Amino acid sequence: MRFVPQYLSEENLSHLHGLILRSTSIVLLISIAVAGAGWVILGVAGSWMPEYYVIPAQLAFLCVPFLTLISLISGVSRGFGWVGMAYVPQSVALPGLVLLAVWVFTLVVGQPNAVMVLTIALVICGLIALAHAARFRRVIPDDVRASKPTYTTKFWLRVAIPLFLSDGLFLILWNADIIMLGTMMGPEATSVYHASVRTDGLTLMIFNAMMARSPHRNFPPCW
Repeated sequence: MRFVPQYLSEENLSHLHGLILRSTSIVLLISIAVAGAGWVILGVAGSWMPEYYVIPAQLAFLCVPFLTLISLISGVSRGFGWVGMAYVPQSVALPGLVLLAVWVFTLVVGQPNAVMVLTIALVICGLIALAHAARFRRVIPDDVRASKPTYTTKFWLRVAIPLFLSDGLFLILWNADIIMLGTMMGPEATSVYHASVRTDGLTLMIFNAMMARSPHRNFPPCW
C-alpha cells in the first residue's frame, strides 16, 4: 500500500512488477518458515502443553501461509484501488464461508469440536488463497506484467520492517487477553470470551468501510 500508488503515479512499472514478485516470494518463504517452526516447537514442547491445544495449534500454523498470501494480495489490491479484490476475499468471503460451513456441519453432523472447525478453516483458507491469487494474476495489467522487474529489496525492507513491528505489536495486544485467559481458565471459558469479544469487534467494519473509500484511484478498477 505504500509503494504501489507511488509507482503507479510515477508510471514506474518495472519497480511495481519487481515489488509484486519480491514481496510475494518473501511473504511465502517467511510464512512457510514460521509454520514449520511452529510445528517443530509443538513437537518438542507438546508434552508440556494440554493435549487439547496441540492439534488445533498445528492446524492453525498450517493456515499461516494461506492467510499471509490473502493479506498480501489484499494490500496490493488496495494500492491499485481495487476495493473488491482488497476486502471481499479477506473480510467477507473467508469468515463468511467458515461460519457457513460450520453451521452446515452442525445441522448435518452435530456440534463440531475445535479440530473440526480448524480443519474446515484450513480447507477454506487454502481455496480462497488459491482463488484470490489466480484472480489477482489475471487482473494485473498487461503492461505491468510485460515490464522487466526491478528490485530494491533493501529499501523496501527498511520501510516495511517498522510497519511490520507496529502491526505485530497491535496483533499481540489484540490477542494477549485470549492467550492469558486460555492459560488460566481453559478452552471452554476462553471460547465464550473470544466469541463475545470478536462479535463486539464487528463495529470495526464501519472503520474499515471508511478506509475502503480512500484507496488510490488513478488506475482503472478491475471490479
